Amino acid sequence: MRKYRSQILVLLFVTLGFFAYPSFSIGDEVKDLQERIDTRTGEIQELEAEIKKIEKELKLVGAEKATLSSKLSQIELTRKKLSADLSITQKKIDAVNVTLQELGTDIDSKGNSILNSKIGIAEMARSLREIDDISLVELMLGVGNLGAAMDKGASLVRISQEVDSRIRELKTVRADLETSRKEVATEQAKLLSLHKEFRAKKTIEDANIREAASILKQTAGKETAYMKILADKEALREAFEAELFAFEAQLKIAIDPSTLPTAGSKVLLWPLRDVLITQYFGSTEFSKSALGAVYSGKGHNGVDLRASIGTRIYAAASGIIIGSGDTDDVCKGASYGKWVLIEHSNGLTTLYAHLSHIDVVGGEKVVSGDGIGYSGNTGYSTGPHLHFSVFASKGVSVGQLKSKNPRCGTYTLPIASLNSYLNPLSFL
Repeated sequence: MRKYRSQILVLLFVTLGFFAYPSFSIGDEVKDLQERIDTRTGEIQELEAEIKKIEKELKLVGAEKATLSSKLSQIELTRKKLSADLSITQKKIDAVNVTLQELGTDIDSKGNSILNSKIGIAEMARSLREIDDISLVELMLGVGNLGAAMDKGASLVRISQEVDSRIRELKTVRADLETSRKEVATEQAKLLSLHKEFRAKKTIEDANIREAASILKQTAGKETAYMKILADKEALREAFEAELFAFEAQLKIAIDPSTLPTAGSKVLLWPLRDVLITQYFGSTEFSKSALGAVYSGKGHNGVDLRASIGTRIYAAASGIIIGSGDTDDVCKGASYGKWVLIEHSNGLTTLYAHLSHIDVVGGEKVVSGDGIGYSGNTGYSTGPHLHFSVFASKGVSVGQLKSKNPRCGTYTLPIASLNSYLNPLSFL
């Protein structure tokens, strides 16, 4: 009858050994990983504070008269800001990698515990099936008397209940494991996004370095040479705008106002997190007196928003990218520079210009608030900013404009009838 005692002892061993409540703490390793994450977080906060100080200096320099000295100061401050931006992004990448390491350790621990629990449950189930086949008389003979047999029977019931409890706990652990796996997927997606952001900012930083070298080469440090560069850019801009106006003035497209959102409807989000308007739509008087008016071909065909080079730009509403490009490839310093055009489902189309980097491609769908690129100083721009235009979708498309200027070629850019230009402030 020792067989029955042995089976019961096996059950007790399995219950106590395999089914002691699993602890999934990973102890010192978790503590070390968390300390590394906290260190990265502290370093990121310090760098963000440094960037805020640089942004203030950039605002002061931007308000100064355009001179070679102020331009070089702006480029140097921008270099410092971009360098700090890159450091922040790298530290975020490091932090995500540490988080993934922590989640991996946690998943391994839970996986091992689940495996051990499965082995224990299998052994328990086998032993219980064997004992279920033993009659009360056989059990009495095995343990010696009826009272002892009843006690052993009660112990088996308790053990069986304990097994049920541990199985429920095992299901909870499995659910936690699935949650951890989903967190890993989220962190991996974040990691891919951060790597993309890092590459973009590195490209912007490299372009800023090239611009500094180019200005120094062209001017040889002489203010008069820099003033000539500015005058040439202004002449290019005026020639381009005259050609564009002459072309767009010929376009006659009927726009039904009922197909557009009403003024003040706020159907668009600001494309920047920190908003300061530096130039309004139309002429100043025009803008103030006719908030909802359309463009007449005079003044400014959008709004300019202050944004240092490398500032994230966001889609003002969900839509489809119907075009992007860089007019500097055709005629440097004459027009929009790097630009993105998004058509929305509400009858509006938005333009983002003078970018330093573009993150989207034609045909891509974006959701309101998605990052689409970074602000810059490309095209005709006297200082870093975002040019933001709003059109009636029916009247705008990506087209080509052949320049009469022998220094320039054929532009690919948004072209619209004059009555398709709308005041952005009517919808923000």
